[in-house]
Amino acid sequence: MQIKNLTGIRGFAALWVALFHFQSTAVVSTLNLGPVIGGGAYGVDIFFVLSGLILAINYAPRFANEGFNWNSFGDFLIRRFARIYPLHLATFLVMFVSWEVASQTSYQFHGLVVNDWWSAICNLLLVHAWGLTRRLSWNTPSWSVSAEWFAYLAVFPVCVVLMKKLSAAQAMAVSMIVWMLFVAYVLALRDGDLMQVNADGALRIIPEFFAGYATYRLVVASRSPAAGNLPTFLGLSGIVLTLLLPPAALVLLLPAILLLMIGLYRGGRLVDWAFGNAVLVFLGEISYSIYMLHMFVQIIASQIVHHLAIAPTANHARLILLAEVLSTICLGYLGYVWLEAPARRSLVARMMQFHRAPARKGALVVDGGAPGAPS
Repeated sequence: MQIKNLTGIRGFAALWVALFHFQSTAVVSTLNLGPVIGGGAYGVDIFFVLSGLILAINYAPRFANEGFNWNSFGDFLIRRFARIYPLHLATFLVMFVSWEVASQTSYQFHGLVVNDWWSAICNLLLVHAWGLTRRLSWNTPSWSVSAEWFAYLAVFPVCVVLMKKLSAAQAMAVSMIVWMLFVAYVLALRDGDLMQVNADGALRIIPEFFAGYATYRLVVASRSPAAGNLPTFLGLSGIVLTLLLPPAALVLLLPAILLLMIGLYRGGRLVDWAFGNAVLVFLGEISYSIYMLHMFVQIIASQIVHHLAIAPTANHARLILLAEVLSTICLGYLGYVWLEAPARRSLVARMMQFHRAPARKGALVVDGGAPGAPS
């Protein structure tokens, strides 16, 4: 069974992040895309909450039945590693080679990154969002994949071993307390700008992953037959409100995303039409590739605009933005079909040969996501 609404929101979040980056493309930057597009980096926070929710749906019952041991946890880590690492490695290598070629020609196509050997090693080890690097590096969206890997190793075990002993209400209260502590950190040390929490993005995923798990406990425990139209509307409204209000309103972001998740999980005529439609479900299935490849489209588009000296008119800006979006979807599809999906299957099969647990057959309930990062 596939929870289409939860797959659809992945496609929405991936394109939201992509639009946020595309607005900085030369010429496109002349358009006033408004505060909603300007807050597209919050799509990552949707992914982080969704990751906690979906992994709980997929794995929490198994850990409850079989216990938390190397057999079950090793199986979990193998599947998560195979899900995120092949595409991360491929995009890093392409960016590494591109950067080296650019450096040889005395040209650098990034101005806000630190691409050195230390950051390269951290990227290869998937620890570049663990506070070990100073700034974004290489394929910049991959910081959230590093944060996801941290959550798989450290946060999810806490959920299925410790938080499972709490009631649903207690689990939600813990996640909200951790969130408020995190918001205090952002307001005090990051000027209230959540987008600055990336090289230390492991801190960002902790409360959001906890909240996703707590949402799972809440929706499963309640078994409410109520439709999700109202929670979805309130959740989306809350996210937009967070973008319009002063930085302290950041505290509202996580509760708003949780309402959105509850609404999507419950479904309803309007919700299913908006997020469970075939287009968004398709985009959700390829969302990880969209997320990991869209910066290449942005870089190439910027170079084309520069070398062709395209005039910064509104019509040119709209055409370039449309071309970036369509190119990203096409590239995301090709990345999914040619690399992401086959590499995942192959890696799981090979790694399972060295693990006690045999590869389990059958599809998961839904393959959710992070970042961007995908889960």
